[in-house]
Amino acid sequence: MHVGDRPLKALGFMLLAQLFFSFNILLLRVTEEFERLGGATDFKLSPWEPMLYRSLPMVLWCLHGLWRRPGETLTMREWTWIGARGTAGVLSLTAYYYGVLHVPLGIASLMSNCSPLYVALLAVLFTKERLTRLGSWSLFCGFLGVGLVALSARASGGSMAPLDLLIASLSGPLSALAYLSIRQLKKVRNEQIMLSLGVTGLILASVMLAIKGAQLPTQIWAQLALVASVPPALAAQECLTRAYRNAPASKVAPLQYMGPLFATLLAWLFLNENIPLLAQGGMALVLMFGMILPYIDAKRAAERLES
Repeated sequence: MHVGDRPLKALGFMLLAQLFFSFNILLLRVTEEFERLGGATDFKLSPWEPMLYRSLPMVLWCLHGLWRRPGETLTMREWTWIGARGTAGVLSLTAYYYGVLHVPLGIASLMSNCSPLYVALLAVLFTKERLTRLGSWSLFCGFLGVGLVALSARASGGSMAPLDLLIASLSGPLSALAYLSIRQLKKVRNEQIMLSLGVTGLILASVMLAIKGAQLPTQIWAQLALVASVPPALAAQECLTRAYRNAPASKVAPLQYMGPLFATLLAWLFLNENIPLLAQGGMALVLMFGMILPYIDAKRAAERLES
């Protein structure tokens, strides 16, 4: 922990980030459902449409913030980490959006939110962060709980192509690298960090859509759902950045396990996806080890900083 860290505040931001991310991917699935109800039974979004929709307003939002209050001149080291944040973040989002559009929601969310394991490993190796015993248990048992949720989703979600699963699985390690880079930019404005993600996403999505062609919804409710997916995506990114700036990556990462829980609950509420008994047991583990133990660990760290 560093002086000025706010571990409890960081957990609050991370919890909000996972909730907003879950609403974002739910609305993408709803977009496809509305379009199919309108008769387009083979309609399928690619990762590039949602990335373009979120990247353009993100760039405009960040530029507006920097115009009102310009950031300080960055060092070469900070530029390097900002580049790493943008590149790794966009590649991770590509794998993530591909996953949520091709495999069951619980599985896709697991693929992205297993990144706490990668975050902890990278933090220990490259930033010399110490992982407490409580934090280790939180990472392991939280992942076990998420795995039970994913197994239930797999059992009720039909068959999955191995290539789809492989692409979705890349989201975890790539997002871990992106999250770790945020911690190296503690003195850099949020808008400067997020601008790199927005610009990189805008360029990549524009190029890919120009090559492959865009498949946008034609039904009005589907169009509205796709547009509505943008605000929670932007809010999630802002909360995520603030979370990793307020506490070490290994302290904040376990709360990402709440993402699959939120996604599964929202799929149950709005997409009529069942929550089997196995998934309910997994959710109980996630709540215990993915949220309560990180809270206790963060509270102890906050007390140590105050003393």
